Amino acid sequence: MQKTITAENITIAAATYDGTAQTPNVIVKDGETTLTKDIDYEITQQSEEMINANCYQITITGKGFYKGEVNCEITIDPKPLTSESINVQDIASKTYTGEALTPEVIVTDGEKILVGNTDYEVKLPEGGCTDANDYQININGKGNYTGTIERTFTITAASPTAVGEQNADKVSVSTNGTSIVISNAPIGAAYKVTTVGGQSIANGIAKCEKETINITQSGIYIVTINGASYKVAK
Repeated sequence: MQKTITAENITIAAATYDGTAQTPNVIVKDGETTLTKDIDYEITQQSEEMINANCYQITITGKGFYKGEVNCEITIDPKPLTSESINVQDIASKTYTGEALTPEVIVTDGEKILVGNTDYEVKLPEGGCTDANDYQININGKGNYTGTIERTFTITAASPTAVGEQNADKVSVSTNGTSIVISNAPIGAAYKVTTVGGQSIANGIAKCEKETINITQSGIYIVTINGASYKVAK
């Protein structure tokens, strides 16, 4: 007489993503006796391969001295980014430009290079990374990976270039409605802004190649930088 296999007879162990097709780790018991796969029962997978982190459906069907059919679920969990095989390469620093900068992040799992926005996401500090400073970034697992790794991204101060040495013949001055913008400014060059009548409005040292000077009043202004003067209307 055949015995019936029920869900109470079955134990299924969860697995962790490792990039390979995995076989369900199933234990079926009759009391204290562990049954033998393909003799006492068969396993049918609804998916041909179980690779990615997900939940998969399998069916366990009695065979030989056993009968019954039980639908079960097996889980492949995402792999923690804290696993020994996971490595985050040193994040190269970048030099201050005045613009928001993004770190170049490379994460590997053994010999495999993980894909940004598929296997992980990089979360920057609120407000981004612009000024010369050290920034903490979070690398958050996604898809087949889980957990968070913290790393530091450094923006170093720009080295002043001798006045007149950089972009001296490419300087241009324009307005964008609220500001005067000096494009291709020689880094380290002194500039000043005056009215056409000679009243001083602003002065400073160019810290990046695109220097922005906030001006509140409309009018015609003279911008002097690197020995040249430019007239702009705002």
